Order: sequence, then C-alpha cells, then structure tokens
Amino acid sequence: MTGSSISLVRAGLDDHDTLSAMHGLCFASAWSAQEFTGLLAPSNSYALLARNNGPTSPACGFIVLRHAADEAEIITLGVIPQAQRQGVASAMLASTIAALETDGIACLFLEVAEDNAAAYGFYQSHGFCEVGRRDAYYTVADGTRRTAIVMRRTLSSGSRCTACAGPL
Repeated sequence: MTGSSISLVRAGLDDHDTLSAMHGLCFASAWSAQEFTGLLAPSNSYALLARNNGPTSPACGFIVLRHAADEAEIITLGVIPQAQRQGVASAMLASTIAALETDGIACLFLEVAEDNAAAYGFYQSHGFCEVGRRDAYYTVADGTRRTAIVMRRTLSSGSRCTACAGPL
C-alpha cells in the first residue's frame, strides 16, 4: 500500500460505526458512534475516509475537519495500524490541504498531545508549527492529564486569517 493509491471519500452520518471502530484501533480512548454523529451533524464539519485501491475498498484511515470563515481545524486523523507508515496520513493531509486551499481556507489548526512525538514530528514535517499549549487538556486512561500542543499551518490561498499573521 502506498499513499499514491489512496482515494478519499466523504463519510456520511451512517459511517459513524466505521469511524468509531477505526478510531478505537488508532487511539487509546475510542470515540463512540454517537460522538461521531454529533461531530458530523453540523454543516461546517465533515469526515473523509481513506481507501486503498479505490472508493469501494475497505477504509484504512480517516480525517475529521471543522471550518469557520477562513480557518479550519483537524479534529482527528488516524490510520489503522496495518496501514501506518505507508504514506496514508501524508496522502490524506495533502489532499485535504489542497481542497481547503481551493475553498479559500487560509489557516489549518490542530492539537496534538505533548507526549505524542511521532504525531508532532509528522505535523511539523508537513509545515505545521507550534502556536500554543493547553495545559492538562487531555485525560488519559489512568486519569492523568496531558498538555495539548496547538499547531497551525498557513495555507497558500490568497487570504490571510488573523491568527496566521503572527504568534498567538
């Protein structure tokens, strides 16, 4: 499997079980199907499923986004374990960024747990930079709290959002 053979298809509300199951494979605390339904209900939120070898093949990754004005946020992005380190996340991110730029989005934000060095490095290698921190933002299974690092990438669309003009 390579990132070049990945196709992205928009997930519908009826894909909440698939999204929840894949989220559970990717993260220690799985989001429920109801949580995905709630995330996808607003008109400014959507999810994309990554499929290897065409739009009807099984999903191997997902990305959930929300947008407002000229800003967008990655709510979550995951690749199932057997498809990791094969370019799926990079392909999803590149395709998503291209679509957001076409739609006139100027900035893309996300949060990553401070102790998730792999994700931090991945996003940094894709042009994201740290712009803030949210102390004790995530609660992990043992009840301890983790800091969230807020990252931002300025997109190449013509407009500039206020947040992208400089540090927070």
